[in-house]
Amino acid sequence: MTSAPDFDPMALLALLNDHGVRYVVIGGFAAVAHGSPLPTAAGCP
Repeated sequence: MTSAPDFDPMALLALLNDHGVRYVVIGGFAAVAHGSPLPTAAGCP
């Protein structure tokens, strides 16, 4: 059995940008991108 490749969000965003895709980043990734010191945690109210 092979393992899943590591998730590389910056590579994904670069690929979207390279192809002119319009997108919105939400959640913990967006929070960190805007300077939040802590990403959101699963199960937060």
